[in-house]
Amino acid sequence: MDTYKALGKRIREKRTKLGMSQAKLSELCNRTPGLIGIIERNDKNTSIETLVRIANALNVSADYLLGDNIKYRNTDYITKSSELLSDMDENEIEYAYDMLNNFRDFRRKKPIDWYWYLMVACINLLIAGFIILIKFFLKLNLRLKYNLMLFLVCKSHCVIV
Repeated sequence: MDTYKALGKRIREKRTKLGMSQAKLSELCNRTPGLIGIIERNDKNTSIETLVRIANALNVSADYLLGDNIKYRNTDYITKSSELLSDMDENEIEYAYDMLNNFRDFRRKKPIDWYWYLMVACINLLIAGFIILIKFFLKLNLRLKYNLMLFLVCKSHCVIV
């Protein structure tokens, strides 16, 4: 729908919902009575100043009157994400990018596909856990390895009576 046509429709809807005539609205906006009708019918485009006056008179915001014509993005998250990324090294940035990319793909899949991705994610977590455990055990000193081997050797030589 045309932006101005949608604007006129929204103004009319809000004005009639408030039980307000075009004459009353034009009086509150300090505009001529015919101008409100012209804007509502989309016969003429309105100025930003008139739009703000109408919004104030109807006690709504200008973006409410514009409706779905404004595509809004919360830039706070983008700014915060940029700040986080600026504090990371190349490997961390690559890892964060992969995670974000996978998350986006995951969210856009059909629900049946989500179970598959969830299963793959769980398997990846298990593998990562095993890798961490292996690294932990490899970092243990030789004495612990020697004690573990000694324990296993002694256990294998025990005789159950």
